[in-house]
Amino acid sequence: MSPQPAFVDTMTVIEMLGVSSSQFYRCRPQMRAAGFPEPDPIMNKYLRADVEAWVNSRRKIKEDDTVEGVETKLKVNTDAL
Repeated sequence: MSPQPAFVDTMTVIEMLGVSSSQFYRCRPQMRAAGFPEPDPIMNKYLRADVEAWVNSRRKIKEDDTVEGVETKLKVNTDAL
């Protein structure tokens, strides 16, 4: 599998976000106000890592957060195998 390109066009960003192009363009002013990246001025494309970082910053539950009362580690009974 080849590595993903660092810079991506608008259509790729739209696919990454999982929205329609009309929704992307309609919401873009609000997204920019919330810190969504602008295209790079030299490449005239979006930096994939910046788009991904923005998406991750929108998460309500972070990777290292735990949900109280939920056991996240599974224990395997190897005696039963």
